[in-house]
Amino acid sequence: NELPDNISIQKVGESGNKNFREEIINKLAMQVPSISARRYLFNNSNLIHFNVLKVLRNKAQLKTNISYLNDFIANESLTNTTYFLPLLPPINFTEIATGYLNTDKIETNIFYTQNLKKLYIKNSTKIKLDFTKQNEQVITSLPVV
Repeated sequence: NELPDNISIQKVGESGNKNFREEIINKLAMQVPSISARRYLFNNSNLIHFNVLKVLRNKAQLKTNISYLNDFIANESLTNTTYFLPLLPPINFTEIATGYLNTDKIETNIFYTQNLKKLYIKNSTKIKLDFTKQNEQVITSLPVV
């Protein structure tokens, strides 16, 4: 992936469905800049797609599609907050948030087709595995009084 696109949200394989993950509850929402993600996203994505078509005896065909996606996205955020109170010195808080999302997805489609004069068989099996890991950490500096 040479363009700065997030391919982990695009489709993998030939299923035609987008990959939707369940979102984690109480997940830290980091602020993103109001510019296009293509300007600050550095890709660390790998996508492998493998297709095999094997003709068997009796006009039978075995077709296999295997897709593997590995994507790593890291986020870092820094927030400085200052409270100005009357008759007191200002209170400063610094909050540093770091997080990563490591996506590993495997999708396999297997099709068995047999076409005879009196018999037509088409069987298919789909396997999807998702090993997505997410970690987020927030460090807050306490004000010194």
